[in-house]
Amino acid sequence: MNFDELYEKYQNNTATEAERAYVEAEIAKARKLAALIDEQDSRRAVAPAEKEKVTRSVAAFLKKTRLRVAAIVLAAFLCLSLLLTAGFFTAASLIASGNSPYNKEEAVELVKKWMVDTYGITDTDGLRVTEVDKDLAMHHGFGRAYYEYDIEVEYKGGEYEFWVDATDGEVRLVDRD
Repeated sequence: MNFDELYEKYQNNTATEAERAYVEAEIAKARKLAALIDEQDSRRAVAPAEKEKVTRSVAAFLKKTRLRVAAIVLAAFLCLSLLLTAGFFTAASLIASGNSPYNKEEAVELVKKWMVDTYGITDTDGLRVTEVDKDLAMHHGFGRAYYEYDIEVEYKGGEYEFWVDATDGEVRLVDRD
């Protein structure tokens, strides 16, 4: 009887006590032999000459991995910063809109009225608005954000720059050339 037939009897529990002992002894020998072969193969897997090459490759891989992780963390930080900044200014703009009852056209009219009242101008057709900028102002904190209008006007060769507070319509002369 060959080993295959004995092993089949062993698995079916039809082997005699002597046959069982023989199959178990052969299995034990096979396991020891496999362990020896695995140990020899693992020793030969990296030869001493290649060990330095493997060490350099692992170091290079770790360096690249660290750089990738650093780049991902930096990108995530930048994205988060942009989102927070955009959210901050969006919220401030919404608050400023609610705190600023004067719009751009009304601010220009306030400047014209200021010039009429201050300089006694009778011909407002000679006033030429050259620039109007709407600026977000948070001088009194985030919750009290508002808009200011920076308005530039030309009149009879003179240049005037005004700020108009959109919360109360106050006109301030900033510069006159």
